[in-house]
Amino acid sequence: QAEAEDGPQPAHVEKARELQSLARAMRLQHEEISRRAAAARQQEEAATEDEHRRRQGDDRLRERTRQEDERFECLAEEERRKAEREAEEARRRRQQQEEWEREFRRQLQEEEERRRQSQARESWDEEQHQAEVARSAREREERRQQEQERDERRRERRRAQAAENR
Repeated sequence: QAEAEDGPQPAHVEKARELQSLARAMRLQHEEISRRAAAARQQEEAATEDEHRRRQGDDRLRERTRQEDERFECLAEEERRKAEREAEEARRRRQQQEEWEREFRRQLQEEEERRRQSQARESWDEEQHQAEVARSAREREERRQQEQERDERRRERRRAQAAENR
């Protein structure tokens, strides 16, 4: 345009225009490169942020998993202790039951022994009583016989004396 209006331009003006045009092209190119670099930086930052968030998520997940594992271990430990307490209580109850049964059998044996001894005493007492009754009866019978024999001898003596007196 300037050429058409003013006519042919000197070479240095032409050169200056070319340099300005080249500078403008380079500036535009630089701006485009800067825009692309900024976009690339933003994408990289976004990716870095995403990676950071992902890592934080992983860290939170790991922490949550660790806490759940700890809770599970605590619960498992509590259950183990509870089971041990219950087993100990069952063992103690079983021992107590066995002890009661032994004591019951001992008392039963003692009672049986007392009853047996009592029966033996009663039986012996009865035997002694029967023996005493039999001895008493024998003694009475012997006395009665002796009495009879004395009476018989007296009667004989009286008869003999009566016969003598006649």
